[in-house]
Order: sequence, then C-alpha cells, then structure tokens
Amino acid sequence: MKAVKNLREAFEMMAAQKLRTFLMMAGTIVGIASLMVIMAIGKGSERQVMSRVNSFGEHLIKINAGGGHGYTKPQAGVVTLKMSDADAIRASIKGWDIVTSVAQKHNLPMKAGDVSCEGDVFAVDADWHEAMPWPAERGEGINAEDLATMAHVCVLGTRLAKTLFGDQDPLGEEILIGPSKFRVKGVLVHHDVSPGGDDENNRAVIPLTTGMRRVFNQDYLTYIRVRVPDVRSVPAIAEEIRGLLHERHHITAPEVDDFSIVTAQEVAEAARGISRTSNR
Repeated sequence: MKAVKNLREAFEMMAAQKLRTFLMMAGTIVGIASLMVIMAIGKGSERQVMSRVNSFGEHLIKINAGGGHGYTKPQAGVVTLKMSDADAIRASIKGWDIVTSVAQKHNLPMKAGDVSCEGDVFAVDADWHEAMPWPAERGEGINAEDLATMAHVCVLGTRLAKTLFGDQDPLGEEILIGPSKFRVKGVLVHHDVSPGGDDENNRAVIPLTTGMRRVFNQDYLTYIRVRVPDVRSVPAIAEEIRGLLHERHHITAPEVDDFSIVTAQEVAEAARGISRTSNR
C-alpha cells in the first residue's frame, strides 16, 4: 500500500509541474539521441578508415620518393629512388613475397581517334597487378614479355576507357600517350577511391621499361611496393628497409630521409585524422 501511495504522489507531483517534467524528459531524450548520433558517426568514420586501409592493403609497404612522416604521397620529380634500391631490397631483406617498382606521371595528353584528354600514366613491373592487387577485368594485364620487349601496350582504368572510347570496346585499339602509340590490351577492375581519397580510374598502365626509357626518359622510380605474407612482420620489415635505404643513400642523423615509408598503420591514422576534422 505504501508503494502505491508513493507512486500516486509522484504522478500528482509530475502533473502539478508539467512543464518541468516535460523539460526533464526532453533533455533525457535529446541526450540519448545525441549519443546515438555520435556512435553512428563513429561507426561510419571507422568504416571509412577500414575502407582506405583495405584499399591500401594491410600486407603492403610502400616506399615513396621524397621525405616525410606518416601517410605521404610520392613527390613528383624527386630522383632519390632507383631500380637498384628495389634490387637491394630483394637481395638484402627477407620475409617479402613481391617487390614491385613504379614510375608515374600525372596529366599526360592522350588521344583516341578525335577524342583528347589527360590521364595519369603508371609504368609498372609485371607483378604490379598481383601486388596491388589490381587485375585486368577485361583483356590482359602487363606481363614479363611486355617488359622484356619494351612493348607499346597499355591497360586502361575504367574512367579513362570510357572517356576515350565511350561504349566502344577498347581492346585492340590504339591510343596516343604524348606522341607515342600504344595498343590497349586490357581494362582494369574498377576502383572506388585510393587511400588518399583520389579517383584512380583515370589512368593508363604501361610496362616499366617502356615508360622509363621511351615515354618518361628517366632512370628513377616514383615508389616501390613490398608485399609481406605475414602482416605481423610488416612493422619490422619496414624498419629493416628504412635501415637499408639509410645505408644506401648515406643518410645519418640528424639528416632528413629522402624517402618515406607508408604502411596500413599510417593510412589508418591519416584517415582517422581526416574523419575527426570533418566531424568537428
């Protein structure tokens, strides 16, 4: 009976102070709703982080030309990475299964028939498709024979293929990259965004030898990718590579590195930083 009496008195007090009761309930509801929104934003942000990590690859180590810390992009025109650096990694570092080299140029003129545009050109090793991983959806990717013969063949990203050929099948057709003719041998699987948030589909991929000797006329790389089977060993192997390049490039403290090393950890930290900034 006492419990019933207390409950009745509580309702009578709430009825007598309707406005105060309403404000208290509204505050509680708003607080709960705000917490749910924050949790939803947090989950959404973490999904974006993991999407970028997956795009980069947990098993990959990327060595960029040009210095920096955390997540960095290759610096255009920097000549500090050479094919001999990739060869030294293959010879001196253990625990990897792919070491692949890339030289790239942005916004080169391209043409197919009467259609002209600009696109990025990536000159790659034969194992680049497997290391990324980024296979050809149609046709074929760049292979060892293409590198050995310095073939003028290319594989197009989906957006570049659409720009140059519309709904026409590009396989077997020719395009101009600068003044040089290339035969289209494949179209890459569509990618959403890069770890840095860029559209990667506006590109042509060509053999590394062809790119360095006949298109770019250079002897330096933009970056080297190393794939490691055991993801747990990525940090240790990354530091071994850093030590090797310090020795090869004659870098001693307090000199600044002329290269940067990026792993999935740096990609995740950069993505979380972007999420925190955009949610403020």
